[in-house]
Amino acid sequence: MASIEELIAAKRAKGGPTVDPQVIASMPPVAGGGTRYTLAALNEEAAAVAAAPEGTRNDTLNMAAFRLGRYVGSGQLDGQTVTDALTRAALAAGLGEAEIASTLRSGGLAGAARPKDAPEPWEPTQAPPTTVLTPDTLATPQAEGDSDTTGENDGQGLSREEQYAQWRARQVVLQAEHLRISAEARDIVSTERYLKTWRAPESLPSLADELALPDEEVAWRITDLLPVDANALLAAQYKTGKTTMVLNLLRSMADGDAFLSALKVERPGGRVAYFNYEVSRGQMRRWMRLQGIRCPERIALLNLRGQQLPLVQPDVHKWVVEWLKANEATFWVVDPYARAFVGSGDSENDNMQAATFLDLLDQIKEEAGVRELVLVTHTGRSTDPSGRTRARGATRIDDWADERWLLTRDPDHDEDRYLEATGRDVNWPQHLLSFNPDTGHLSAGNTDRTQVRRSRLEDLVVDLVRQHPGIAARPLQEMVRERAGGASRQAIETAIADAKSGLRISGHPGPRGAKTFRVNDL
Repeated sequence: MASIEELIAAKRAKGGPTVDPQVIASMPPVAGGGTRYTLAALNEEAAAVAAAPEGTRNDTLNMAAFRLGRYVGSGQLDGQTVTDALTRAALAAGLGEAEIASTLRSGGLAGAARPKDAPEPWEPTQAPPTTVLTPDTLATPQAEGDSDTTGENDGQGLSREEQYAQWRARQVVLQAEHLRISAEARDIVSTERYLKTWRAPESLPSLADELALPDEEVAWRITDLLPVDANALLAAQYKTGKTTMVLNLLRSMADGDAFLSALKVERPGGRVAYFNYEVSRGQMRRWMRLQGIRCPERIALLNLRGQQLPLVQPDVHKWVVEWLKANEATFWVVDPYARAFVGSGDSENDNMQAATFLDLLDQIKEEAGVRELVLVTHTGRSTDPSGRTRARGATRIDDWADERWLLTRDPDHDEDRYLEATGRDVNWPQHLLSFNPDTGHLSAGNTDRTQVRRSRLEDLVVDLVRQHPGIAARPLQEMVRERAGGASRQAIETAIADAKSGLRISGHPGPRGAKTFRVNDL
């Protein structure tokens, strides 16, 4: 078994941080509390945690706790042994004690809920079984006895390589049968879970009966943005103020104030539930306080940073439903998708896994009596082939939402933020947002990105004419193009025409028939 020093050295050679030698000395290879196989796994995981680069340390610790927790659940490792070893490793990596304890608890519990047996070791000092078991002889005690007997006789005279090959063949058959049993068990549990919640959909005999019913007007939770009983996806570009937008949404839902100071809100009948996976508890408290929410009792906050809620696990599914019911939640915000997905699959980019997770959100929503759900996510760093900015991860996420809110920034003016929304009964055009740093409040203006750029170009024209009274048309156009970073000729001509029609500048005859411009002093 490799020593902790050797393992950490190997990890560090691949780009990990330098670990204090005194800390390494306090981490001897674990010698008790598990089998030879699982103790080797524990040493390997501890070394990976100790050498984890900054930015990956918590995730590395969480996955190590999960993987080793599976052996704890099957009785192959002692829980306290795992806790002690991973705590020393995490301290060596630079994590704090409180964060370590929280991560070990969430990852270890999730792993223990999915116990895993260590593979049966082959000891070369013992003769391996020489009979390759088949499914016909696999499950009978007699077969086990026969294989032991033939192993004593037929294994003689074989080389170590041939003995190992026979032992490995037997293990392959055994593991394959274990996988078949596990797959069958998963199918049974999955069926049981769906049968508990499935009910026959309502239907009418024909379309004629459907059309005989009166049409209902769209009921709005947020006018023009979110109908009642809808699912919305808030997709935000990197560092556009996603959390600030969510906090403004929570405040409007709790207090009943117009969203973004522009859109009427029908306050939910119950509380607003917020699953915060991203921001630390202390920072979230400060930002919430800044919002000045008048009815904080109407918000149920669940801080989940560094923790997992694997919704695919029936017990977790049940717990979330009960939590939402106990807090009388009817409006639910989950932020963000990528963190919430952890534990419910191994790839947020897989459409089938994403669809399963999103279906579970819908099931929980219905079982808990939640009316509206807003799922927050990041956009990808690039657009899709159609030029549309879409959510990061599986394409199924965009398809799932009834309404799609897109928060973006202007690449030419990084301080500008825009929100637009499309979907079923929703077509809210792009609006420029203004931000009040003293309150954290956002407000929606009446202009979109094109109008803002056109207005800025017009302001530039007026400023240049003020600096150069009597400037001719062609020099003015060249100066605008130089200052505006390559604005088109048509855009510049439009800006000059806008300034004239707004009576901000006026044209005058110049030398040799040229047209000159001056600012109008109003």
